[in-house]
This record gives sequence, C-alpha cells and structure tokens, in this order.
Amino acid sequence: MLIAVYGAVGLVWNVTAVSLRQSQLPEGLLGRVTMSFQMTNMCAGALGTLLAGSAYQGIGPRAPFLAGAVLLCLCGICFRRPRAGAPAEAAAAVSTYR
Repeated sequence: MLIAVYGAVGLVWNVTAVSLRQSQLPEGLLGRVTMSFQMTNMCAGALGTLLAGSAYQGIGPRAPFLAGAVLLCLCGICFRRPRAGAPAEAAAAVSTYR
C-alpha cells in the first residue's frame, strides 16, 4: 500500500516540477536545465545506493534508514522556505536571461 502511495506522490511531484520548470525557464535554457536535473537525479540515486549498501554492511540494517532520516531533516533545515521578497527577486533574475 505504501509503495502505491509513494508512486502516486512521485508522479504528482514529477508533473509539478516539470510544469514549473517549463513555465519559468526561457526556451533556450530548458533543455540544459532538464538534462542537468536528470543527471543530478541519476547520480544521486547511484551514490545513495552505494552509501546505503556500505552503511548496511558496516553498521547494520537500520543504518540506511537512520542516515536517510537525518539527511531528510538536514535538507528540511537547509532548504526551508525563502523569505517573502524572494519570488520577486527570482522573477527579476529569470527575466534577465530572456
């Protein structure tokens, strides 16, 4: 059941991220940004698999889950919602590329 929920959430995330990216980027940068996103995603998945396997072998079966929880919390802290004026600044930055 949880795998189905995870798949549905992943599908919604993918559609939202791609739609936002297509609406915000200039046409000339869309291909480069999309390929950069895909390359980063694939490399992070491969690196995460290696690190999780090493943690499992070295520490135990709960280590990858604990490390994932810690990483998720750290990302939540580091990439928290920007301040109120940020969208206007981002729009101004994007308009300079057009």
